[in-house]
Amino acid sequence: MAKDDLKNLPPEERIKKLKELEKQRKQEIEEAQKEIKSSEEEINEKHKQQEKVPIPEVGKEDLEGLSEEGKELLRAHKGIQKKEVDQSNDSNSELSEKEKKKKSSKDDSLEKVVGNEKNRMSPATLQGEYGGQQGLMVGAGGYKPLSQLDMPGISQEIKSIYQAVEERGYMTGFEQKKVGYALSEVEKRLEDIETGHYKGFTEETAQAASLIQQIGSNLQGLYRSGKSSYQR
Repeated sequence: MAKDDLKNLPPEERIKKLKELEKQRKQEIEEAQKEIKSSEEEINEKHKQQEKVPIPEVGKEDLEGLSEEGKELLRAHKGIQKKEVDQSNDSNSELSEKEKKKKSSKDDSLEKVVGNEKNRMSPATLQGEYGGQQGLMVGAGGYKPLSQLDMPGISQEIKSIYQAVEERGYMTGFEQKKVGYALSEVEKRLEDIETGHYKGFTEETAQAASLIQQIGSNLQGLYRSGKSSYQR
């Protein structure tokens, strides 16, 4: 159902539709996780088979003409002198340094995004509704449990992640966890509404819940698919 159609429904009916969508998305996530597990098992089995296959490189007497894996295998079996080993590893050391710099750059980028969110959030957004500890979001006073943010506050965090992913072109694992926590918290509050334990339900709360679930689902789909860019 389209977002505009949801807005036109009565709050009770809208909540019912949102929970149906959430259930459907959970099933899709479970199916995807099963596929991932199955694929990982296939890969592991393939690696085991490859390890059992004899490699002809062990019959050579020097490193010339061998791949890096072949060189490592020959060193282990033939005990080639350390000087030759060091020369062969020079190129690997350079690649390792590049990978370290690349990882450091990504970490700095993530810290910058989190820092910006800390400065942008207002104290009013952090008004608490629950006392649990599930998940953390960035607020003006530091890290806050998701349960201490109201629905509009969680919605603002999800929109911030959405904007960061659009600008960066990919979604980090840290952001994916934040989105997962947000969706779980929204589902919990929707259940509390149905059982009468949630007293702060308003039209704004319903709209925020709908937005969180729609954007959150799209972001999780992006993370699972491994795409390099995100289309609005």
